[in-house]
Amino acid sequence: MTILRTITCDLCGKEYTEREVGTGFPGWCVVQGIAKDNDPTGQSTFCPTHKERIAELIQELDKEIKLGGD
Repeated sequence: MTILRTITCDLCGKEYTEREVGTGFPGWCVVQGIAKDNDPTGQSTFCPTHKERIAELIQELDKEIKLGGD
């Protein structure tokens, strides 16, 4: 019996199902320690679009910190 996993973006609700068993979710990311709506897993999952937005935010914060911001 084949079981394909499906993942859902915690921001937009977009879903992606593995193409083959164990191939995972290319371009998606999971952030540990930040759970939207107090999800008991303690993590949030993001589609490729929102992963990019999060990466941009991290880069902006990095620049801000390097310039002496908090």
